[in-house]
Amino acid sequence: TPLSTGAGADHGYQGASWQMYSGCVASPIILGNIAADPFPTGYKGTWGHTATQPELDGKIEMGHAMNTVASLLRVPLPVPARQALVNGSGSTAVATIPQGKIIA
Repeated sequence: TPLSTGAGADHGYQGASWQMYSGCVASPIILGNIAADPFPTGYKGTWGHTATQPELDGKIEMGHAMNTVASLLRVPLPVPARQALVNGSGSTAVATIPQGKIIA
């Protein structure tokens, strides 16, 4: 992540993203919120730091990712305490949360 001062860059270790490709996903879907400027520093804008997802009462975690993969594969969800982000039970995957956005 480049500093706005041009003095260098740091690693955004708290940022995360993952991509999944499946024949049952009809078109690209962007899910999950990111924070606009989570830490007022020399960085401007966003670098992918996860923001709260109100529908999940918290942030998206690895358990959500695992259950999303399981839903697409139509196998039992491995993490009972987390929701899958898509429902893959039909012929086309359907998002279970609204499309992602940048949260100020």
